[in-house]
Amino acid sequence: MNSDKDVFISYSHIDDQPVEEGKPGWVADFHRHLATRLNKIRGQECQIWRDPSLQGNDVLAPALEGQLRDVKALVSVLTPRYVKSAWCRRELTTFLQAVESRGGLQVGEQARWFKVLKTPIEKDDLPTDFPREIHDLVENLVGYSFFDVDPQSRRPREYSREFGPQAEQLYHAKIYDLAWDLSHLLKRVEAVEASKPAVGRESKTVYLATATADLRSERDQIRRELLDRGHVVLGDTPLPLVYSELQSALREILKSCDLSLHFAGSVYGLIPEGTTQSLPQIQHAIAAEIAAQGRLRRLIRLPRLDATLEPRQAEFLRCLREDDTAPQNTELVEGAFEHFKEVLLDALRPPPPLATPQRSVPPAVGRANPPLLYLMGDRSDMEMMDRVDDFFYERGLEVTRPSYDGVEDDLAAAHRRRLVECDAALILYGKVSRDWVDMKLMDLAQARGYGRDRDYRATAVCIAPPGDRSKERFRTRTVDLLQFDGQHTDTLQSIVEKLHGNN
Repeated sequence: MNSDKDVFISYSHIDDQPVEEGKPGWVADFHRHLATRLNKIRGQECQIWRDPSLQGNDVLAPALEGQLRDVKALVSVLTPRYVKSAWCRRELTTFLQAVESRGGLQVGEQARWFKVLKTPIEKDDLPTDFPREIHDLVENLVGYSFFDVDPQSRRPREYSREFGPQAEQLYHAKIYDLAWDLSHLLKRVEAVEASKPAVGRESKTVYLATATADLRSERDQIRRELLDRGHVVLGDTPLPLVYSELQSALREILKSCDLSLHFAGSVYGLIPEGTTQSLPQIQHAIAAEIAAQGRLRRLIRLPRLDATLEPRQAEFLRCLREDDTAPQNTELVEGAFEHFKEVLLDALRPPPPLATPQRSVPPAVGRANPPLLYLMGDRSDMEMMDRVDDFFYERGLEVTRPSYDGVEDDLAAAHRRRLVECDAALILYGKVSRDWVDMKLMDLAQARGYGRDRDYRATAVCIAPPGDRSKERFRTRTVDLLQFDGQHTDTLQSIVEKLHGNN
């Protein structure tokens, strides 16, 4: 998207009233000076616009709202009147909601919102119903102050020609700083938009729910990958922190989404005003409500069962796991982060055409199809995998193993294909981590979702050297456990008997 509007100036009408009759107001002068300086810095004409006819009781016109959603940067002229104006807050909220679906407020280390402080704003100037997230932006985002404070009287003095040549010189210096930073921001936005894949019919609209601090880096990584793949990502716009307003805002956002992603960590999270539930729990509840209507699919990232949790979070997760009323299009994903990413990519991938699975290993001519075993192991256990592979091959089984080299998406697709086609699966627990084994067990459990239409004839985890406490304590009721010392293969014979006995 290459907008024909580069910058929108948001301001309160009262702040543009001229001091002298017949002369332009402060905002009109500011607009003209900024446009002139920005055009010179960029070497081209930039589209900076505002609506000079705005009144505080106007209705946000659809045409204006549409242009706000397409603009690359917003400059807000902040004053005590601005933060009290419902109109100005609607403009800011509309812009923030729009940019989250185009990569977010941040572009590199810069924000798309520029805070111009015409006059000081005290904390008491902020209305009590001011959304907390916008309140934090107003307080924390570095701005451009067009005034200074007299050290003697402590009174603010605007940078304006009315206060003499020095004040006017400081005004133009600030205009230059703002124009320079805007120029860099516009270049970054244009570079991102030029390199972004076109949003096509296979793109999805994904809502990223709030993550507590322990999972924020995972959420950020997922967000970047979704945007890189051309999907529309929602969830970075500040949400109201009053319960009734929050519910309405979430319903409005989620009804336009194909998928919602939730990150349940070890802590319970922020509790909005008017409720005893955390923000992540409320997002779960509203998403479940929308998912029950049929369109929205939910993926919920859960910590491992043995993770240390805050008491309220432990109770919340217990209810999630035991909820028999959850919509069918809801999936709980435990284990390693990489496993969650694989499940997410599957959810975003168009459904494959229905077809009868074909064996990856063709049968020998004139012989019955031998049973196919999928031996899952890591590259670090290659020597041990060779011994296990030889054992099963010598006993009449075909053995297929993972691929390690190639494009990540292709490797994941090959892994899922083997899970669908094989008759039995064996996970080698050697030098790998417990999380890696849990991820493979999850893959086995989800094989029917990949297209498998029959039960496995045998599944097992083969615990192999080196030994450690994690392996000594490893237990599962979902597959068989086999002990293998790296040399004596007789413990593997049970797999052979199950396959040949049912062949």
